[in-house]
Amino acid sequence: MKYITQFLIILAFSFAGEALHAMLPLPIPASIYGIVMLFVALQMKWVKVKDVREVSTFLIAVMPVMFIPAAVGLVDSWADIARPSGGLCGRDRAYHVCGHGCGRLGYAADDTPRKGGSLMERLFCDSVYFGVCISLVSYAVGVALRRKTGWGFMNPLLVSIVLVIAALLVLGVDYGSYSRGAAWLSYLLTPATVCLAVPLYQQVGLLKKNYRA
Repeated sequence: MKYITQFLIILAFSFAGEALHAMLPLPIPASIYGIVMLFVALQMKWVKVKDVREVSTFLIAVMPVMFIPAAVGLVDSWADIARPSGGLCGRDRAYHVCGHGCGRLGYAADDTPRKGGSLMERLFCDSVYFGVCISLVSYAVGVALRRKTGWGFMNPLLVSIVLVIAALLVLGVDYGSYSRGAAWLSYLLTPATVCLAVPLYQQVGLLKKNYRA
């Protein structure tokens, strides 16, 4: 029950951030509103660190995994980036790509189950767990390679992105099918970002001492 309570507190600040983002005409992400509100609540002692410690630590630790679906989506839309877009400036093209990449997480281009192909192809394309599983396994492989080799370029997030893209190509799974399951990871990105208020609150004394630096 403790972990459920902690998660609910974090989700409450995440939802409050989304509410402010919807109501205020400012270009500020919902997660930033959530961070500020949780930080203020910690400062005012309305919420104590122990009330969110375990869940916030976990979400921050696994935050890199939550970027995998968005990164894979951007690579999937690389053709849109490279192709000259008539009348679209660089900023508009970026918005267009995000609409087809990171912004479309959880909303596949074709959400209807596949009827053709082999049984394995239909399984990979229709499974809601495939995206999450392949993302987690790829990240675990990346962490293992980093520990084994010690090479700086063996970044677990970068390795996992490459492995996911390779797996999708080999298995013949399109990004839309992958994102149906992987989107669950991205949904946790806002709560995980809100949790950054906890280490910020814990280090606020150090920040005050060194703010001039």
